[in-house]
Amino acid sequence: MIHLLGVNHLVQRFKAPPGPAEGNLSFSDDQIKFKDAVERAIRELKPDLLAEEDNQECLDKAGAISILRAIHKLVGIRHEFVDPSKRERRAKGYRDYIE
Repeated sequence: MIHLLGVNHLVQRFKAPPGPAEGNLSFSDDQIKFKDAVERAIRELKPDLLAEEDNQECLDKAGAISILRAIHKLVGIRHEFVDPSKRERRAKGYRDYIE
């Protein structure tokens, strides 16, 4: 069974703080609600995977960190980015909305 949580990218990621991120995180109210909803879903649904429509390339470009990735590290559930990188998009023939 698949369960989806749909959110704005600005809610599922946060700007990387200067220096080490561990213990130095400051979430917005919406990000706290998202984090709480994910943690509640993990307790209730016991998923095997947290899949995220994002990729490391986009996070790096935005200077951001994935909230789901941080949660996955805390609870030990596998995490995967499922949005292809620019290189993967070109290889598959995806057209960018900017083109």
